[in-house]
Amino acid sequence: MKKALVLSLVLVLCLVVVGVAYAQWTERLSVEGSVYTGNIDTVWTRGPCIDNEGTLDVAFVECSFSEDRKTMYIDITNAYPGYEATCNPRLHNQGSVPVRIDTVVCSDPGITVSGDAFTLNTVIEPGQEKDGLVIVRIGDTVEQSHTYNFGVRVNTVQWNM
Repeated sequence: MKKALVLSLVLVLCLVVVGVAYAQWTERLSVEGSVYTGNIDTVWTRGPCIDNEGTLDVAFVECSFSEDRKTMYIDITNAYPGYEATCNPRLHNQGSVPVRIDTVVCSDPGITVSGDAFTLNTVIEPGQEKDGLVIVRIGDTVEQSHTYNFGVRVNTVQWNM
């Protein structure tokens, strides 16, 4: 019995010595860091809207923007067959990372949009603008005393996605 007790004490003492030695040779290492992300924020800025009327100004074109400036609205009042309006908006990247034009959504498929602000995969650097061109041509089926309105929205994503 004494031998078992001594053997148990020796075993416990060995485990204590091994534990102390292991504790002396281990160390905890912590790594901390900060990550700052950018933001994506493209908005419309006003460009001129003009029409093909000369001295007799019958129709009227007006360009406006949604409150968040993400959607551009164009209203045409008192249009007639052959009337044409051109709007030159600018798409401004006020975010901190470059963006790429992903999709262009126009509520009227008969409207022609062109320019860098509407070209898919065009990259806009932070603080830069791209010009757009919206051309509205009124055909022969125009309604009398009618206001035509539609919206254009350009969806952007991070440039490298």
